[in-house]
Amino acid sequence: MPTKDHRRELRLSSTDDDLITEAAGLLSMTVSEFLLGRAVADAETIVDAHRSVRLQRASYDPLPGRFSTPLLSR
Repeated sequence: MPTKDHRRELRLSSTDDDLITEAAGLLSMTVSEFLLGRAVADAETIVDAHRSVRLQRASYDPLPGRFSTPLLSR
């Protein structure tokens, strides 16, 4: 596990703080574990979605032929 040597701070309402504290407790987690786990999971999903290109079959089928033809002959 990497060393945790960075700190983030955030401002939140007491209502949000109470809700987060309760949710973490229900999962037997510390607030830090809860927030970090959720934030990292969401960040991985968002980054993966933006790094990947997903095509429908109709858009994908012509691609292999396009890549096998030299640019100068198009």
